[in-house]
Amino acid sequence: MKTITKFPILFISIAFFTGIVSLELPVFLGLFAAWVSVVGLMRKSNIHGTIVLVLFYFLGVGYYYVLGNKFSLETENYNNKKMKLYGVVVKKFSETPAKFLMEINEIYYLGKQYTPATKVYVRSKNTTDLFVGDTVLVFGKWNNLENAYGFNAYLLRKGVRGKFYSYKLKVLSHSGNILLKVKQGALNKFEDLSLGREIKAFIKALVLGEKSSLTSGTKALFSDTGTSHLLAVSGLHVGILLSFVFMFIRIGYYIKVRKKVLLLIAVVILWMFAYLVGFSASVLRAVSMTSVFILLYIFHKRTNIYNLIGLVMFVLLIWDCNIAFDIGFQLSFSAVLGIVYGYPQLKRLFVARNKSKIVLYLYDLTLVSISAQLFTLPITLYYFGSFPVYFLLSNILAIPLVFVIFYVAILWLLLGGLAFVSEGINYVLILLVKILFGYLEFINSLPYSKLEFDKNNGFLFLGSLAVVFAFWIIVYYFNKNYRKDYQVELGIFF
Repeated sequence: MKTITKFPILFISIAFFTGIVSLELPVFLGLFAAWVSVVGLMRKSNIHGTIVLVLFYFLGVGYYYVLGNKFSLETENYNNKKMKLYGVVVKKFSETPAKFLMEINEIYYLGKQYTPATKVYVRSKNTTDLFVGDTVLVFGKWNNLENAYGFNAYLLRKGVRGKFYSYKLKVLSHSGNILLKVKQGALNKFEDLSLGREIKAFIKALVLGEKSSLTSGTKALFSDTGTSHLLAVSGLHVGILLSFVFMFIRIGYYIKVRKKVLLLIAVVILWMFAYLVGFSASVLRAVSMTSVFILLYIFHKRTNIYNLIGLVMFVLLIWDCNIAFDIGFQLSFSAVLGIVYGYPQLKRLFVARNKSKIVLYLYDLTLVSISAQLFTLPITLYYFGSFPVYFLLSNILAIPLVFVIFYVAILWLLLGGLAFVSEGINYVLILLVKILFGYLEFINSLPYSKLEFDKNNGFLFLGSLAVVFAFWIIVYYFNKNYRKDYQVELGIFF
């Protein structure tokens, strides 16, 4: 198959990825077997390419077996024991009650001091303001993880070896990290907005990736309408931030700063942003790809987009093979592959007759949404067991609204201290977020807005994968052989 030699890095990265995840998720072994079979049937002479894919599959298996955080539930004899822990907060899940991951520096138990290199999931009754990077002392009871399913599986892959139920928590010191202080300051500044708790929580999640304040109702609303990607800092948010940064870069042109220096500053800002939002899988993918693009532009080099995606995927997997199990990682790469491959195919097939800017924007947004949704469909059905029927209607308005909300929120951080500006920005934010939430609630109230299935259903995963694969094969061959005769003109809406 010519595509193996044309996009080798992408193909070997996918093989390496499936090798890693198939040890814990056997359904991916079926995916790999089907994929290699199709490759072999479509191009029998390319036996060497098939062998390479199989080789990298087993390399992935071996790599995870040696270095992965496998399901080892063995912990010291701490189960159901009272003790106190000293360490640093590395991730927050919620504020009330306080739920967070803690990197343990010291354990105090039975008058002795231990220094294990591990993490623990803490649930505390305290409502003390807590930030990532804070040094804390917690008193309570340790519980070993009893199984390796659901949330426990997530914790194990993060290197967590127990749950700690705390009845007392002391914040000993705040982080001295400048970037974390900037994030804390921004979060505090958003608290000054005269907005409801739900709206503040949404803005903090959107701009800074701080989801600990989000209510279950908000999460469910975005999930049920197919817009949960807006809450996960990803390529969309990186793109918005980059456009904002480029506005200031243009100013640098006028003061004679070299273009290469400005672009390198943009790369640094992107990685600072990735650090602020916690290096989630989706933002790592987006920032890594964007950084490579900028560096290639600086040094006047070109590359194939598919191989670039494969390179970033492979580097991230080598850096931390456990990231392969992160749903955000799987959805992020599936979505970007869908956009890169599917969008041009659909654009060739469906042609917009109306050439106005607004219509072309809606036309492009529609095709991008369909492409991304179809590529992520098998993963969505497998993990969440649901499909948002009206995802197109949701995203057509939600994406531009989020774009504007992000910009206005950044302006608030920069100019909110000015009294004559803050009231206007406050009003605009309230209006925009209320329109967004009202629109999504309307979409969610429509009949049959969500189709529900069984979660973790391997047959559903492989079946939906086969349907999606068949769809794109049909579109590809239709474009190749019949497009000139049967090209579809979208004259009703576009």
